[in-house]
Amino acid sequence: MAKTKQIIVVGVAVALVAVLLAQPIKGLVNDKEETSETEQSSSEINLENVSLMTKQGLDANLIKDISDIETQITKSSGEEKISLLQKLAGKWDDLAKPIPQGFIYEEMAKISPKYEYWLKAGEFYRTAYTNLQDSTLANVLTQNAIRSYEAALKLNAASLEAKTGLGAAMVSGTNNPMAGIALLREVVSSRSKKCRSKQNFGIVFVTISPV
Repeated sequence: MAKTKQIIVVGVAVALVAVLLAQPIKGLVNDKEETSETEQSSSEINLENVSLMTKQGLDANLIKDISDIETQITKSSGEEKISLLQKLAGKWDDLAKPIPQGFIYEEMAKISPKYEYWLKAGEFYRTAYTNLQDSTLANVLTQNAIRSYEAALKLNAASLEAKTGLGAAMVSGTNNPMAGIALLREVVSSRSKKCRSKQNFGIVFVTISPV
């Protein structure tokens, strides 16, 4: 299993490097105007707005169920609010809608800063921006993913899942893609060491086991 995960991560790293090399040079240059536009878009793209956007085309009963939970959330706080946000995330998960889930888990993490919440926020943001045609929304979701993974790593610096997600997001969404590639290489190296340690342990175990 560890070897399979290692192969997957190596494949991701190689694919990301290939995508990076295929990008035009302009994409690697710091563009202040583009950054300013992204920051402005980020302030306009929030849970309320993405919820309205994602509800479009849904069954009326589903929309009502989701809206009822959202109304309850506005009147709640603390653990009760987290419980309702979790319930709301489950509704969107049933519909395979990752965009609002990213915002929901980030909101949960802001109320109760837990590694698991930040990691899930990053994962849902990353799922959402992958292959998204709306470049403005994709840029915002990528930056949200980076912020979430960074917060997760502050709580669990050894998390290979958070490092993998952050590395991938940095390659595709920052002006410093090499930093992302370095993180992915670190993950590959860590998985290789774990795999070798398990193999060595197995050899030692066989050696000392009674015949």
